[in-house]
Formats: sequence, C-alpha cells, structure tokens
Amino acid sequence: MKLIVPVAGRSSRFPGMRPKWMLTMPNGKLMLEESISYMDLSNIDEIIIPYITKQINEFNFNISYIQKSLEAQHNKLVTLCPLSDWTISQPATICQAIQASFKDDNSFYIKDCDNMFCSSPAPLNEVAFVKLENIELIAAKNKSYILTNRFLEIEQIAEKEVISDKFCCGGYSFESSDLFIQTCESLGVHQNPDLYVSHIIKKLIFNSICFKGSEAIDYIDWGTSEEYFQYTR
Repeated sequence: MKLIVPVAGRSSRFPGMRPKWMLTMPNGKLMLEESISYMDLSNIDEIIIPYITKQINEFNFNISYIQKSLEAQHNKLVTLCPLSDWTISQPATICQAIQASFKDDNSFYIKDCDNMFCSSPAPLNEVAFVKLENIELIAAKNKSYILTNRFLEIEQIAEKEVISDKFCCGGYSFESSDLFIQTCESLGVHQNPDLYVSHIIKKLIFNSICFKGSEAIDYIDWGTSEEYFQYTR
C-alpha cells in the first residue's frame, strides 16, 4: 500500500510565508514530517511526495532532506514525485502522482499535510473522520462531511456542507488506483478546478462501491494561519 502526501496545492500557503508544508513546527520538524508522525504505517511500503519544482527553486529548498528524513524516521521507501507545473485540483495532483509512481494497480492512502491525527491506513475504501464534539477550534465551513449508517458505511459525503457531526479530517484510502484514475477522468479531472477527493468518493458510492468511515483520534489542524499560530504558541 502506498501513502501519498501531496504538497503541490496553490492554496497551501499563508500570506508572506513559505508554503505550509515547509514551515517549522515547535519540535523542529517540518509540517510535512509532523503530519504523518503519529500514524501507524505498518501497511505502507512506500511514501510518495508530489511537489512543484518551481516552488522548490523559489525557496531554494533541499527536497532531498525530506526524503532522507522520512526514510530515517519511518524505515520506508520515500519517492519524490516532481511536477513541472501546478495542477488544477488535488485529485489532478494525485492522478499525476499515481501515473508517475505506480507500476500497477495498487491500494493507496491520501494524507493532507496540514494536520495530524492517529490512524492506521489499511488497503480498504475508507475515509478518516473526527466528530465535531471532540474538537474545540475548527474552520467547520471548510471541511467535507460524511453521513454513515450504524455499520459506519458511508451513505452520503458532501463538500463544505455540514450534513452530520462527522467531518473528513484529511485521510482517504482507496483499494484500487486504477479505479480512482478512471473515476477522476469520468469527472473531467483535468478540466474541473473545483473537483475534490470527496467528489471522487461520492461518484464511487453512486456506482455501488462501499466506503466506510474510520474514526481518527488526537486530531490537530494547522489548515488556517489562526490554527497554526495557536498550535505553535
């Protein structure tokens, strides 16, 4: 199973600062490193980092540092996936990373780089969630949400619409990379800038593919400057 941590988003930057994933956390790690520090990576055999080469050059950043650091911390193969230009959405970034790095159909897990939580990625169709009642500070309108039945099977998923008390915390696993690519292409992934991972999952559920919710714990968000500075303080 592969772990993909995309850092190629245009919006992943606070005004006047380096890209979020390059920011230093209080313990000296970069945000990207810290974002996966508390995950159980037992099922992961490779960590893939899609990034924009022009951003690396702009900040004179030594990208090989990330590779060596993550390999030392997790004892996993770390693959750097350079992208020549910005993509129009996170699904487009993921598609490029899969096509560049995967040799065949494989299960994979997408992890946002601007938060952290405890979870155990498994080669299943799952969405990591946190209950609103367990969080004090959160930009609720910026999240996606899932509605589940009593078996934690996802019945609905919505982007930036509060349909339940369970919000997606930035961890998504897929059994098949081939099916992910096919679904993205059916939704016009290279033309639609408003496409989110939640839309891919919604389409798969519509096509009778079962996804389950997996509750994450110890969630901390750095997605906004307010959340980041509160954490560092």
